[in-house]
Amino acid sequence: MFTKCTHESNDVDGLVLVNVKGWGGRVVTEPLDKLELPVDRVIIAHTDTESCVTLEGCSYRARFIQAFHIDTRNWGQVGYNFMVGGDGRVYEGRGWDLIGAHTLGSNSISIGIAFIGNFDQMEPTKEQLQACLSLLAEGVRLKKLTPDYKVFGHLQLLSTKNKDNIGGGLVLRFVPRSVWLAQPPQKQLPALSLPVPMVILLPTNSENCSTQAACVFRVRFLQTFNIESEHRDDITFNFLIGGDGNVYVGRGWDIVGAHMHGYNTRSVSFAYIGTFQHQKPSSKQLNVTRLLLEDGVNHGKIAPDYKLFGASTLEPTLTEYNADRLYESFANWTHWTT
Repeated sequence: MFTKCTHESNDVDGLVLVNVKGWGGRVVTEPLDKLELPVDRVIIAHTDTESCVTLEGCSYRARFIQAFHIDTRNWGQVGYNFMVGGDGRVYEGRGWDLIGAHTLGSNSISIGIAFIGNFDQMEPTKEQLQACLSLLAEGVRLKKLTPDYKVFGHLQLLSTKNKDNIGGGLVLRFVPRSVWLAQPPQKQLPALSLPVPMVILLPTNSENCSTQAACVFRVRFLQTFNIESEHRDDITFNFLIGGDGNVYVGRGWDIVGAHMHGYNTRSVSFAYIGTFQHQKPSSKQLNVTRLLLEDGVNHGKIAPDYKLFGASTLEPTLTEYNADRLYESFANWTHWTT
């Protein structure tokens, strides 16, 4: 009943299903448990990424989401059973038969369907809604869903806003270079002498961001600017902290940064995505900073008696380091130094 077409997609009674091979995804990297079918629960989420309206665009988003789930969260496959694009196609994840990784406590008794995009302020496209309805009808036809299945919103069953950095910066989540699609360094970079005695905080002086999709764009843009316009060998910062509460790995703990002349070889830099002359960093950014500092001390990257500096304290004449609202946020922290 499935008809093969371009990009390995399948079309069934108006339902266009693009399998993992069709959207260029990776094969399963570890054995996944099977669902006990049929299930009577469907959980709807969004991917919290940029949206898409073409096969090529949605395939790219699906690969991006899969890379995040596998490389950052260490899952064996993309967490959703299906993803629904703004182009009206359904992108297969774990499919009907395998337990997903979308809603803690409900994965083994449900199908997880994620709409590609961020729908905090906008509605799904009519093509997405129709594709989802067609997928649900197909699930009943195939006896994967019970005829009286119930549909839940993800936050009805698990409030991620109280669990991790999606809502509070309560989990230290690194976004590695491979996930934000970093260019390789232009040459081999020198190693830091660890542990360092200083941590320097500074702004990126770019637009801020509040979702991973937006923050990835900002970080990639910064690296391109650093390399192509400033002729640096890589992105200048050791870490970048987004308004989404994620920590984006720049040069990391072990490599000398290029954030401040005269201090690079004895410090690591935490760059906050934004300007912060009139706006404070988000609570997520502040919470995850504490976790990142603890991680550095615990792993011998930062000295236990480290000093925390705002960049403008060390170089008060350089306007690029001006970020009064950023530095004010750390004034009462134990290691803060003026």
